[in-house]
Amino acid sequence: MNLNQSIEGYIRYLRGRYVSDAHVQSVMYRMRRLVASVGGETNLADITPEMIADHFHDLETNGLAYATLAGQKSTLRAFWRWLVEQYGVDDVTRVLLAHRYNYDYRPVRNRPAPRDDLNAVLRVLPEFAAHRNHNPCDVRDAALVSLAADSAKRRGELWNLRRRDIEMSLRRGEKIGEKTNGRTIYTASSHGKTGQTEFVFFDETAMLLRNWLAVMPRSSTWLWVNVRTGKRLRVDAMGLAFRRICKYAGVPLFRFHAIRKRAVTDIIEASGDTKIGQLLAGHADQRTTQLHYNDVDAQRVRRQAAQLAAMRRYDDDGDSLAASLFGGVAEAD
Repeated sequence: MNLNQSIEGYIRYLRGRYVSDAHVQSVMYRMRRLVASVGGETNLADITPEMIADHFHDLETNGLAYATLAGQKSTLRAFWRWLVEQYGVDDVTRVLLAHRYNYDYRPVRNRPAPRDDLNAVLRVLPEFAAHRNHNPCDVRDAALVSLAADSAKRRGELWNLRRRDIEMSLRRGEKIGEKTNGRTIYTASSHGKTGQTEFVFFDETAMLLRNWLAVMPRSSTWLWVNVRTGKRLRVDAMGLAFRRICKYAGVPLFRFHAIRKRAVTDIIEASGDTKIGQLLAGHADQRTTQLHYNDVDAQRVRRQAAQLAAMRRYDDDGDSLAASLFGGVAEAD
């Protein structure tokens, strides 16, 4: 049996256990890397521990994050355990039990988009949408970035929005009180990493979405589509909107997750309530919010440290204690 055939059998086994489609897709994606490295026609008996070690060396050399490498290792080990049980092959993945392959699942902490940069982008969105006589691509990209900022949703959740859901949402806006100057809140549903999720967005985004609906291909089912073909955008192509708009606004590039992190961080800081941040982010567990969106605490620590440093170095009149002390030493010398 060769590697391709064994992978096909493993996928059938997973589907027979009714594991999620997302998990099956992850396994297939990771197995494709192994096939590219080892060769799909290679017999299982010809695969050696050295080949597995070389495969992971290549993955590391290509710059994969340790959390990604941990996922690759976990999937490969599970796959080979199944092969051992089914066909009695040697477990060549035991080589990955060595200390050097103890990859850490903890993700790299991405920073939120700088507040001033995000605000600069949001301010130019109407201008960007109109700067080429309301070119449909510009209108679409402005609506996408605006919706990402209002909703704080993940890229995949934005990608899964359907046209009819937004059309229905725009007909059902609700006024949300005098304190918000009579603003309107709109809600829509999508699904993504954690299942069904609710979007919220507001007047400025609603205007841009209406403009996009007016010029987008009429036969399209999905919200984010190619203007020329009417086909659904590739999920990885959605980030091009940020590249174009950040360049137009004259700020460094940031993307979906940086906006999401800024929105959740800001709402926690403004409200003082992690639970509100959890609900906006759509996390099932508040501990996830506390772990990955704790920049508020980090900012407070830095501010308090800066205040302490100033208190130690300046007297009540604002004169530098350090300067006066070192000046006195200099005079004594």
